[in-house]
Amino acid sequence: SGGAANESQDGTYQAQVSGKTESFRELVSEYCEKYGIDDYVDLCLAVIEQESGGTEPDVMQTAQSYYNVNPPIDSTEESIDCGTHELSDCLTKAKCQSPNDIKGISLALQGYNFGNGYIDWASKNYGCYTKENAGIFSAKMCAEVCLSRRAASRSRADKRCCPRGDTRHRSQP
Repeated sequence: SGGAANESQDGTYQAQVSGKTESFRELVSEYCEKYGIDDYVDLCLAVIEQESGGTEPDVMQTAQSYYNVNPPIDSTEESIDCGTHELSDCLTKAKCQSPNDIKGISLALQGYNFGNGYIDWASKNYGCYTKENAGIFSAKMCAEVCLSRRAASRSRADKRCCPRGDTRHRSQP
């Protein structure tokens, strides 16, 4: 996957994505328009590149999305529908002003990854996204999951709590 970006003269960034990811531009544009984020097509393509490198069918890794009402994700279109809808919610909740609003986009993208409950938490406690507060939130959520699992199993022997790297804590919109 690409992962790099080029800064233009107007201060915006355009992600360098693979040909496979770029092939979804028309479909992404359609769903961005549907969910009111027409100006964020390149951002959605960057999410696809980062999440899956364009590997189908779940290009936006939306299996855990609250918009995935009929699991599993069976088609690329279904993934893009769920993913652009969720990203739209995150951009709105993060009060993102434009594709130039890197602070708002950073908060929205972390919310896309963790679930948009992160956006409320980070805004309330820190005012924005930082790598450090994302780590704190992840640890907090893992601890809550672990406590919940222990309570459910009534056993301190439950060691399945949040394996390293499991940071997807999707929350409701």
